[in-house]
Amino acid sequence: MIISYDRVRHLIKDADILLFKGGKFPSIGWWIAKYSQSPYSHVGLAYWKNDRLYCLEFREFKGARQHPLSQYVSEYPGRIDVFRSCERIEVPVLVNNQDTPIYCSYEIYNFTQVTAKKIIKHALELIEKNENYGYHLIWRMAKGHIPFLRLFDSVKYDDENGTLYVCSTLVTKTYRKYFVDPVDFLSDEYTTPGNIARSVMFRRLFTIE
Repeated sequence: MIISYDRVRHLIKDADILLFKGGKFPSIGWWIAKYSQSPYSHVGLAYWKNDRLYCLEFREFKGARQHPLSQYVSEYPGRIDVFRSCERIEVPVLVNNQDTPIYCSYEIYNFTQVTAKKIIKHALELIEKNENYGYHLIWRMAKGHIPFLRLFDSVKYDDENGTLYVCSTLVTKTYRKYFVDPVDFLSDEYTTPGNIARSVMFRRLFTIE
């Protein structure tokens, strides 16, 4: 559903996911979307500051920043989708106590305003500490889709030791730390906007123009 930004601006919340659709050939967004096999080429986090709405992001050629969402809407009308996390997630875990039979239980995670504020706070800290965009990481990810070259670069699964940042890294690192990993068994560094859009944790609300 495509809706005017002025009509739905008040519905967007802190830590909502902003997914940008790729542009036309031969733009960078077009290439990213094609290589990640999704409609999306960029992702950021929604952030309210002094009654103004921003996109927290790591952006190619721009670095880490807070960018007014209204400017993005005027630049990319009809190409920004707003996604939101599920409010409650139950994760199955195996309980193995010596005194009782092994059984499966569930850890419950609730997404609240406090959770959103923690995600935003952590995102702001990452933006402040890591100003540079991870261009080298883009090449590493691209090799995973190129015949023959992909044989020499396997997808990484270690979330803790990553030091490079692209747009999707900001989302996965912050959500994993304070809620649930949106894309399990895939490193934050190797997660793409398309992976985030496919995550069962998020659902699209609307497209803004």
